[in-house]
This record gives sequence, structure tokens and C-alpha cells, in this order.
Amino acid sequence: MRNEDNWEEYYRRTRGKDPRRSLQLVLEKFNAENFTGKALDLGSGACNDLDYLYQQKWQVCGLDPEPASYKYFQEHYANIPGLSFQQAKFNEIQWQKYDLIHAGFSLPFCEKDYLSELIVAIKSNLNLGGRFAGNFFGLEHSWQNLSLVSKKEVEDFFSDFEIELIEETKSTRSSTLGEEIFHHDILVIAKKIK
Repeated sequence: MRNEDNWEEYYRRTRGKDPRRSLQLVLEKFNAENFTGKALDLGSGACNDLDYLYQQKWQVCGLDPEPASYKYFQEHYANIPGLSFQQAKFNEIQWQKYDLIHAGFSLPFCEKDYLSELIVAIKSNLNLGGRFAGNFFGLEHSWQNLSLVSKKEVEDFFSDFEIELIEETKSTRSSTLGEEIFHHDILVIAKKIK
């Protein structure tokens, strides 16, 4: 069993951490265009990325299936204009149109049978000029029971977008809760151009 299956403890340990690198990189692109808009943060966890987006003047909807994530949002962000939250699984999302959809290490936890459908929904619900930024786990990742994909599959997911960055990394390291894992990460930023 993965240590990260203990979500409440994982959120407690990750609260206040820096935003995901994927989010920082995509916001650099939007900042260069002097643009802020509406974002969806898939897999909000301890709300670090949601908070960072809000500080950067974005309207943000957080989404996470875990009650601990929703509870943390309610305790710290409820009733703040421009912030909202859906406690839902990926196949239960109430979609709207967004300028940014961010998924920092949440997509591997999507059911494999639904992942392709989720990618279609993400792409369909981005405004023209909007971007997807996020991380997939590659085929060599230690957690083989998750939705793992190849770099080619990620490229195919976004073949009708402009892929602005795709980066594959492999390393052995400790997870947040102390489990040593082989981490195979594919980071992608893709812009909707048609």
C-alpha cells in the first residue's frame, strides 16, 4: 500500500509547501502575456496551488474527492470571492470553461479506463488560448497500480494543442510520507490554439 493513501496525513505534511513547478512554469507564460483568468485546480490537496493562483489574481475552482481537502478549503478559503471548490471524483466534475486547468500529480489517480475521457473533457473545457499544465506518471513509476502513461501517449493526448513544454524525469527518492520510490514524471504544458 502506498503511504500517500493516507490523504489526511499527506495534506497535513504538505500544507504551506511551494506551488508545483508545473504551475509556476505555466503562470510564467500567462504573466508574459499579462493575462489572468479562471482556473481549475484538479487534485487540490492542501490547497497550496489554489492559494498561489489566488495570490496571482486568478479566479480558482479547486477540486478533490477527499473530504480532508474540502474541509481544509472550508476552514481557510470559504466565502472568499473568486474561490470555489468541488468535492468530486474526476468522472463527477461539473465542468465550466477555464483559461487554465492544472493537475499537479493528480491524474495518475484517475481510473485508467476513464483517463482518456478526462483528457477530452479537459481539452473541451479550455477557452481558446487556454492552457493545460500538469504531471503524469510514466510507465516506470514504482506505483504500478495507478494510471501510468508513456511520453508518446502524453504527446498524443495533446496533439491538437501547441505543446509548449514536455519534460520527462526519472529519479529514486522518498515520498512525502517516507516511502522510497522510483519516480517517473512527465510534465506537460499545452496551449489550445484552435
